[in-house]
Amino acid sequence: MPALRRSLLVFGLGGLLAASVACGPSAAPAPAAPTAAGSSGAAAPPAAAPAAAGRTAPQPVTLSYGITGYLATYWPSFIAMNKGFFADEGIEIEIVLTESSARGAQTIAGGSVEISNHSPETTMLAVEKGADLAIVGEEVARPVYTILGQPSIPNVAALRGQKVAVSDLKGGATWIMLRTLEHYGVHENEIDLVPVGGTTARYAAMKNGAVAAGAMLQPDDFRAMDEGFKRLAVSSEAVKDYTFNSMTVQRGWAREHSDELVRFLRAFSRATDWIYDPANKEEAIAVLAERTKQDDKYARQSYDLVVAEQRMYAEKGRIRPAGLQAVLELLAEIGEMSRPLPPIEKYIDTSYWERAQR
Repeated sequence: MPALRRSLLVFGLGGLLAASVACGPSAAPAPAAPTAAGSSGAAAPPAAAPAAAGRTAPQPVTLSYGITGYLATYWPSFIAMNKGFFADEGIEIEIVLTESSARGAQTIAGGSVEISNHSPETTMLAVEKGADLAIVGEEVARPVYTILGQPSIPNVAALRGQKVAVSDLKGGATWIMLRTLEHYGVHENEIDLVPVGGTTARYAAMKNGAVAAGAMLQPDDFRAMDEGFKRLAVSSEAVKDYTFNSMTVQRGWAREHSDELVRFLRAFSRATDWIYDPANKEEAIAVLAERTKQDDKYARQSYDLVVAEQRMYAEKGRIRPAGLQAVLELLAEIGEMSRPLPPIEKYIDTSYWERAQR
Protein backbone atom coordinates (compact mmCIF):
# COMPACT_ATOMS: atom_id res chain seq x y z
CA MET A 1 0.00 0.00 0.00
CA PRO A 2 1.16 3.59 -0.56
CA ALA A 3 2.21 5.55 2.49
CA LEU A 4 -0.48 7.40 4.42
CA ARG A 5 -0.81 11.12 3.80
CA ARG A 6 -0.53 12.53 7.30
CA SER A 7 -2.04 15.81 8.42
CA LEU A 8 -0.61 15.57 11.94
CA LEU A 9 2.39 13.89 13.54
CA VAL A 10 1.62 11.27 16.17
CA PHE A 11 3.82 9.08 18.32
CA GLY A 12 4.50 5.46 17.33
CA LEU A 13 4.38 2.26 19.30
CA GLY A 14 7.96 2.68 20.49
CA GLY A 15 6.94 5.93 22.14
CA LEU A 16 3.78 4.24 23.37
CA LEU A 17 5.86 1.91 25.50
CA ALA A 18 8.54 4.36 26.52
CA ALA A 19 6.38 7.40 27.26
CA SER A 20 4.56 8.02 30.49
CA VAL A 21 1.07 6.56 30.44
CA ALA A 22 -1.42 9.19 29.34
CA CYS A 23 -4.96 8.75 28.07
CA GLY A 24 -8.23 10.64 27.97
CA PRO A 25 -12.01 10.57 27.93
CA SER A 26 -13.78 9.88 24.67
CA ALA A 27 -16.04 12.85 25.16
CA ALA A 28 -13.18 15.25 24.47
CA PRO A 29 -11.30 15.65 21.16
CA ALA A 30 -7.89 16.10 22.81
CA PRO A 31 -7.66 13.90 25.91
CA ALA A 32 -4.68 14.13 28.23
CA ALA A 33 -5.01 11.61 31.03
CA PRO A 34 -7.00 8.44 31.84
CA THR A 35 -10.13 9.22 33.78
CA ALA A 36 -12.12 6.94 36.01
CA ALA A 37 -15.64 7.36 34.71
CA GLY A 38 -18.02 5.22 36.64
CA SER A 39 -18.50 1.86 38.25
CA SER A 40 -20.17 -1.41 37.51
CA GLY A 41 -23.67 -0.12 36.89
CA ALA A 42 -26.63 1.93 38.04
CA ALA A 43 -28.97 -1.02 38.48
CA ALA A 44 -28.90 -3.12 41.62
CA PRO A 45 -27.61 -6.65 40.90
CA PRO A 46 -29.98 -9.61 41.11
CA ALA A 47 -30.17 -11.42 44.43
CA ALA A 48 -28.95 -14.65 42.84
CA ALA A 49 -27.65 -15.80 39.49
CA PRO A 50 -27.52 -19.19 37.76
CA ALA A 51 -23.80 -18.86 37.07
CA ALA A 52 -23.08 -18.41 40.76
CA ALA A 53 -25.12 -21.42 41.88
CA GLY A 54 -23.16 -24.06 43.76
CA ARG A 55 -20.11 -21.85 44.26
CA THR A 56 -18.95 -20.10 47.39
CA ALA A 57 -19.27 -16.33 47.48
CA PRO A 58 -16.26 -14.81 45.65
CA GLN A 59 -13.88 -12.41 47.33
CA PRO A 60 -14.93 -8.84 46.43
CA VAL A 61 -12.50 -7.00 44.18
CA THR A 62 -12.42 -3.79 42.14
CA LEU A 63 -10.92 -4.02 38.65
CA SER A 64 -9.97 -1.00 36.55
CA TYR A 65 -11.27 -1.54 33.03
CA GLY A 66 -10.12 0.52 30.06
CA ILE A 67 -12.57 1.19 27.24
CA THR A 68 -12.27 3.69 24.40
CA GLY A 69 -15.75 5.18 24.84
CA TYR A 70 -19.42 4.68 25.59
CA LEU A 71 -20.29 2.93 22.34
CA ALA A 72 -22.16 -0.15 21.15
CA THR A 73 -18.82 -1.93 20.72
CA TYR A 74 -18.91 -2.36 24.52
CA TRP A 75 -22.55 -3.40 24.76
CA PRO A 76 -21.93 -6.83 26.38
CA SER A 77 -19.61 -5.14 28.89
CA PHE A 78 -22.34 -2.66 29.79
CA ILE A 79 -24.83 -5.50 30.16
CA ALA A 80 -22.50 -7.37 32.51
CA MET A 81 -22.34 -4.19 34.60
CA ASN A 82 -26.01 -3.22 34.54
CA LYS A 83 -27.39 -6.74 34.96
CA GLY A 84 -25.13 -7.48 37.89
CA PHE A 85 -23.19 -10.29 36.21
CA PHE A 86 -19.89 -8.81 37.39
CA ALA A 87 -21.38 -8.20 40.83
CA ASP A 88 -22.41 -11.87 41.00
CA GLU A 89 -18.71 -12.67 40.65
CA GLY A 90 -17.77 -10.22 43.39
CA ILE A 91 -16.35 -7.75 40.88
CA GLU A 92 -16.77 -3.99 40.93
CA ILE A 93 -15.78 -2.39 37.61
CA GLU A 94 -14.03 0.97 37.55
CA ILE A 95 -14.21 2.29 34.00
CA VAL A 96 -11.22 4.19 32.62
CA LEU A 97 -11.85 5.98 29.32
CA THR A 98 -8.85 5.69 27.01
CA GLU A 99 -10.38 7.25 23.85
CA SER A 100 -8.37 5.20 21.32
CA SER A 101 -6.84 1.76 20.94
CA ALA A 102 -3.32 3.20 20.85
CA ARG A 103 -3.89 4.82 24.22
CA GLY A 104 -5.60 1.65 25.47
CA ALA A 105 -2.44 -0.31 24.71
CA GLN A 106 -0.43 2.40 26.37
CA THR A 107 -2.41 2.24 29.60
CA ILE A 108 -2.22 -1.54 29.91
CA ALA A 109 1.48 -1.67 28.99
CA GLY A 110 2.17 0.97 31.62
CA GLY A 111 0.03 -0.72 34.29
CA SER A 112 -2.53 2.09 34.60
CA VAL A 113 -5.42 -0.36 34.21
CA GLU A 114 -5.77 -4.04 35.02
CA ILE A 115 -7.81 -4.98 31.94
CA SER A 116 -7.95 -2.99 28.71
CA ASN A 117 -10.50 -3.63 25.99
CA HIS A 118 -9.26 -2.29 22.66
CA SER A 119 -8.43 -3.46 19.14
CA PRO A 120 -5.75 -6.17 19.03
CA GLU A 121 -3.29 -4.76 16.51
CA THR A 122 -1.96 -2.30 19.09
CA THR A 123 -1.46 -5.16 21.54
CA MET A 124 0.38 -7.20 18.91
CA LEU A 125 2.68 -4.30 18.05
CA ALA A 126 3.30 -3.63 21.73
CA VAL A 127 4.28 -7.28 22.25
CA GLU A 128 6.70 -6.99 19.33
CA LYS A 129 8.25 -4.03 21.15
CA GLY A 130 8.70 -6.11 24.31
CA ALA A 131 5.49 -5.59 26.27
CA ASP A 132 4.45 -8.68 28.26
CA LEU A 133 0.78 -8.57 27.23
CA ALA A 134 -1.79 -11.19 26.31
CA ILE A 135 -5.24 -11.09 24.72
CA VAL A 136 -7.55 -13.17 26.95
CA GLY A 137 -11.01 -12.56 25.52
CA GLU A 138 -12.86 -10.99 22.62
CA GLU A 139 -15.86 -8.67 22.53
CA VAL A 140 -16.27 -7.61 18.89
CA ALA A 141 -15.75 -10.22 16.18
CA ARG A 142 -16.74 -8.06 13.21
CA PRO A 143 -16.88 -4.29 13.76
CA VAL A 144 -19.51 -2.31 11.89
CA TYR A 145 -18.22 1.17 11.07
CA THR A 146 -20.39 3.59 9.17
CA ILE A 147 -18.47 5.92 6.84
CA LEU A 148 -20.31 9.24 7.06
CA GLY A 149 -19.80 12.28 4.86
CA GLN A 150 -20.84 15.89 4.89
CA PRO A 151 -24.19 16.59 3.17
CA SER A 152 -22.21 17.91 0.17
CA ILE A 153 -20.39 14.55 -0.31
CA PRO A 154 -22.59 12.35 -2.55
CA ASN A 155 -20.53 9.15 -2.50
CA VAL A 156 -17.18 7.55 -1.59
CA ALA A 157 -15.57 8.66 -4.86
CA ALA A 158 -16.14 12.29 -3.88
CA LEU A 159 -13.73 11.86 -0.95
CA ARG A 160 -10.68 12.02 -3.22
CA GLY A 161 -8.59 14.99 -2.15
CA GLN A 162 -10.67 15.50 1.00
CA LYS A 163 -9.79 15.43 4.69
CA VAL A 164 -11.05 12.35 6.53
CA ALA A 165 -11.09 12.08 10.33
CA VAL A 166 -9.51 9.03 11.98
CA SER A 167 -8.72 8.12 15.57
CA ASP A 168 -5.01 7.70 14.89
CA LEU A 169 -2.76 6.71 12.02
CA LYS A 170 -1.90 3.21 13.23
CA GLY A 171 -5.15 1.85 14.65
CA GLY A 172 -7.47 -0.90 13.53
CA ALA A 173 -10.35 1.53 13.09
CA THR A 174 -8.30 3.47 10.55
CA TRP A 175 -7.29 0.35 8.65
CA ILE A 176 -10.88 -0.89 8.54
CA MET A 177 -12.01 2.45 7.14
CA LEU A 178 -9.23 2.44 4.52
CA ARG A 179 -10.17 -1.09 3.44
CA THR A 180 -13.79 0.04 3.09
CA LEU A 181 -12.83 3.05 0.96
CA GLU A 182 -10.59 0.83 -1.21
CA HIS A 183 -13.59 -1.46 -1.71
CA TYR A 184 -15.15 1.52 -3.51
CA GLY A 185 -12.00 2.42 -5.42
CA VAL A 186 -10.62 5.21 -3.23
CA HIS A 187 -7.07 4.56 -2.03
CA GLU A 188 -5.28 5.88 1.02
CA ASN A 189 -2.94 8.14 -0.97
CA GLU A 190 -5.97 9.89 -2.44
CA ILE A 191 -7.28 11.24 0.87
CA ASP A 192 -5.84 13.34 3.69
CA LEU A 193 -6.05 11.55 7.04
CA VAL A 194 -6.59 13.77 10.07
CA PRO A 195 -6.09 11.93 13.41
CA VAL A 196 -8.45 13.51 15.94
CA GLY A 197 -9.48 10.71 18.34
CA GLY A 198 -12.41 8.37 18.86
CA THR A 199 -15.95 8.39 17.50
CA THR A 200 -17.00 11.41 19.59
CA ALA A 201 -14.01 13.44 18.41
CA ARG A 202 -14.56 12.41 14.79
CA TYR A 203 -18.17 13.50 15.07
CA ALA A 204 -17.05 16.87 16.44
CA ALA A 205 -14.59 17.31 13.58
CA MET A 206 -17.35 16.63 11.07
CA LYS A 207 -19.79 18.86 12.91
CA ASN A 208 -17.47 21.87 12.80
CA GLY A 209 -16.60 21.27 9.15
CA ALA A 210 -12.93 20.45 9.73
CA VAL A 211 -13.22 17.22 7.73
CA ALA A 212 -15.33 15.90 4.90
CA ALA A 213 -15.94 12.46 6.37
CA GLY A 214 -15.20 10.03 9.17
CA ALA A 215 -16.00 6.52 10.35
CA MET A 216 -18.41 6.30 13.27
CA LEU A 217 -19.74 3.56 15.50
CA GLN A 218 -23.20 2.93 16.90
CA PRO A 219 -25.32 4.58 18.14
CA ASP A 220 -23.58 7.86 17.23
CA ASP A 221 -23.77 7.11 13.51
CA PHE A 222 -27.57 6.94 13.57
CA ARG A 223 -27.81 10.28 15.39
CA ALA A 224 -25.40 11.86 12.89
CA MET A 225 -27.49 10.62 9.97
CA ASP A 226 -30.56 12.18 11.55
CA GLU A 227 -28.62 15.44 11.62
CA GLY A 228 -28.00 15.33 7.88
CA PHE A 229 -24.68 13.51 7.45
CA LYS A 230 -24.73 10.96 4.64
CA ARG A 231 -24.02 7.26 4.95
CA LEU A 232 -21.44 6.55 2.28
CA ALA A 233 -20.52 2.97 3.16
CA VAL A 234 -20.56 0.35 5.92
CA SER A 235 -17.32 -1.44 6.82
CA SER A 236 -18.86 -4.91 6.90
CA GLU A 237 -19.25 -4.64 3.13
CA ALA A 238 -15.46 -4.88 2.86
CA VAL A 239 -14.16 -6.33 6.15
CA LYS A 240 -16.14 -9.35 7.27
CA ASP A 241 -13.81 -11.13 9.70
CA TYR A 242 -11.51 -8.93 11.76
CA THR A 243 -11.14 -9.21 15.50
CA PHE A 244 -11.74 -5.82 17.08
CA ASN A 245 -12.37 -5.08 20.77
CA SER A 246 -10.32 -7.59 22.76
CA MET A 247 -9.53 -7.87 26.45
CA THR A 248 -5.81 -7.44 27.09
CA VAL A 249 -3.89 -7.96 30.34
CA GLN A 250 -0.32 -7.98 31.53
CA ARG A 251 0.70 -11.64 31.75
CA GLY A 252 2.29 -11.15 35.16
CA TRP A 253 -0.85 -9.55 36.55
CA ALA A 254 -2.98 -12.37 35.11
CA ARG A 255 -0.86 -15.04 36.81
CA GLU A 256 -1.13 -13.26 40.15
CA HIS A 257 -4.85 -12.51 39.78
CA SER A 258 -6.05 -15.52 37.82
CA ASP A 259 -9.14 -16.03 39.97
CA GLU A 260 -10.34 -12.47 39.41
CA LEU A 261 -9.67 -12.69 35.68
CA VAL A 262 -11.57 -15.97 35.36
CA ARG A 263 -14.51 -14.45 37.22
CA PHE A 264 -14.42 -11.40 34.96
CA LEU A 265 -14.49 -13.58 31.83
CA ARG A 266 -17.27 -15.76 33.25
CA ALA A 267 -19.46 -12.70 33.80
CA PHE A 268 -18.65 -11.38 30.34
CA SER A 269 -19.54 -14.72 28.76
CA ARG A 270 -22.96 -14.59 30.45
CA ALA A 271 -23.49 -11.12 29.02
CA THR A 272 -22.91 -12.22 25.42
CA ASP A 273 -25.37 -15.10 25.88
CA TRP A 274 -27.86 -12.64 27.32
CA ILE A 275 -27.64 -10.06 24.51
CA TYR A 276 -28.28 -12.69 21.85
CA ASP A 277 -31.48 -13.89 23.54
CA PRO A 278 -34.32 -12.14 21.65
CA ALA A 279 -36.36 -12.10 24.87
CA ASN A 280 -33.92 -9.51 26.22
CA LYS A 281 -34.13 -7.10 23.29
CA GLU A 282 -36.03 -4.28 25.00
CA GLU A 283 -33.89 -4.38 28.13
CA ALA A 284 -30.71 -4.49 26.05
CA ILE A 285 -31.83 -1.40 24.15
CA ALA A 286 -32.49 0.38 27.44
CA VAL A 287 -28.99 -0.49 28.70
CA LEU A 288 -27.31 0.96 25.60
CA ALA A 289 -29.44 4.09 25.63
CA GLU A 290 -28.54 4.68 29.29
CA ARG A 291 -24.81 4.00 28.94
CA THR A 292 -24.35 6.03 25.75
CA LYS A 293 -26.78 8.80 26.77
CA GLN A 294 -28.47 8.48 23.39
CA ASP A 295 -32.10 8.46 22.34
CA ASP A 296 -33.89 5.12 22.56
CA LYS A 297 -34.48 5.05 18.80
CA TYR A 298 -30.73 5.12 18.07
CA ALA A 299 -30.15 2.28 20.52
CA ARG A 300 -32.97 0.37 18.81
CA GLN A 301 -31.45 0.92 15.38
CA SER A 302 -28.12 -0.23 16.77
CA TYR A 303 -29.68 -3.45 18.08
CA ASP A 304 -31.23 -4.25 14.71
CA LEU A 305 -27.88 -3.68 12.94
CA VAL A 306 -25.18 -5.11 15.21
CA VAL A 307 -27.06 -7.71 17.27
CA ALA A 308 -29.83 -9.07 15.04
CA GLU A 309 -28.29 -8.56 11.59
CA GLN A 310 -24.50 -8.56 11.95
CA ARG A 311 -24.08 -10.54 15.21
CA MET A 312 -21.09 -8.34 15.91
CA TYR A 313 -20.10 -9.84 19.25
CA ALA A 314 -17.92 -12.89 19.78
CA GLU A 315 -19.94 -15.81 21.14
CA LYS A 316 -19.24 -16.11 24.87
CA GLY A 317 -16.26 -13.80 24.44
CA ARG A 318 -14.27 -16.57 22.77
CA ILE A 319 -11.03 -15.64 21.00
CA ARG A 320 -11.25 -16.51 17.30
CA PRO A 321 -7.86 -17.31 15.72
CA ALA A 322 -9.18 -16.55 12.21
CA GLY A 323 -10.11 -13.02 13.20
CA LEU A 324 -6.73 -12.39 14.81
CA GLN A 325 -4.95 -13.89 11.80
CA ALA A 326 -6.73 -11.30 9.66
CA VAL A 327 -5.26 -8.61 11.92
CA LEU A 328 -1.74 -10.04 11.51
CA GLU A 329 -2.13 -10.25 7.73
CA LEU A 330 -3.13 -6.62 7.58
CA LEU A 331 -0.16 -5.60 9.75
CA ALA A 332 2.11 -7.37 7.28
CA GLU A 333 0.37 -5.81 4.30
CA ILE A 334 0.91 -2.27 5.56
CA GLY A 335 4.51 -2.93 6.53
CA GLU A 336 4.12 -2.98 10.32
CA MET A 337 5.23 -6.64 10.49
CA SER A 338 7.54 -8.81 8.44
CA ARG A 339 6.84 -12.26 7.08
CA PRO A 340 6.92 -15.01 8.12
CA LEU A 341 4.34 -13.86 10.65
CA PRO A 342 4.49 -15.05 14.26
CA PRO A 343 1.89 -17.60 15.36
CA ILE A 344 -1.28 -16.23 16.93
CA GLU A 345 -0.34 -18.05 20.14
CA LYS A 346 2.36 -15.43 20.75
CA TYR A 347 -0.31 -12.86 21.55
CA ILE A 348 -3.06 -14.80 23.32
CA ASP A 349 -3.72 -16.86 26.42
CA THR A 350 -6.95 -18.83 26.26
CA SER A 351 -6.47 -20.67 29.56
CA TYR A 352 -8.41 -18.13 31.64
CA TRP A 353 -11.38 -18.14 29.24
CA GLU A 354 -11.37 -21.95 29.23
CA ARG A 355 -11.47 -22.01 33.04
CA ALA A 356 -14.35 -19.52 32.96
CA GLN A 357 -16.46 -21.95 30.91
CA ARG A 358 -16.25 -24.78 33.45
